[in-house]
Amino acid sequence: MKVAVWNCRSAGDPLTIPQLKEYIAPRVINKETKDHWWLVGIYASTDERVRVQQWEIIGEKKKEWGEKWIAVGNFNDIYSNGEKWGGKERSEGSFREFNRFILGNELVDIGYKRVSWTWSNTWEGEGEIKERLDRYLGSVGWVQTYENATVEYIETEASDHCLLMLDTNPQ
Repeated sequence: MKVAVWNCRSAGDPLTIPQLKEYIAPRVINKETKDHWWLVGIYASTDERVRVQQWEIIGEKKKEWGEKWIAVGNFNDIYSNGEKWGGKERSEGSFREFNRFILGNELVDIGYKRVSWTWSNTWEGEGEIKERLDRYLGSVGWVQTYENATVEYIETEASDHCLLMLDTNPQ
């Protein structure tokens, strides 16, 4: 099964979903195996205080999703300066809340192929900044079930974010 997620440039446009506060969570069912899991789509706030509240809500709701769920989207944060290219380095303490969210919810980064960043300020040369803001994070149960899953970051000219393509059964 393949799942594509893309934070297109018009995410704030009135024709999109401007009222998305915390997440959306459709249940995914494999017709062949009857297996199911939850796909939790996240568009995290750029305001750290709001983002932390969003992550707390996700932590509370995970009980409803059971053992197999995967969070995907724009988390608007990074693990460390190793996920940032260009611009001013952040202090180590600034990563604390995002890492606490990941560890506290026992999430596993699915990883990626191709480019290592998912967002760019689209500048060229000296002012260019790229970061890995978007990702797939799986629960332990999801990762154990789909241990061969891969994620590919695909660059596009139409947005400052890469398209994220999850493949649960790569050939």
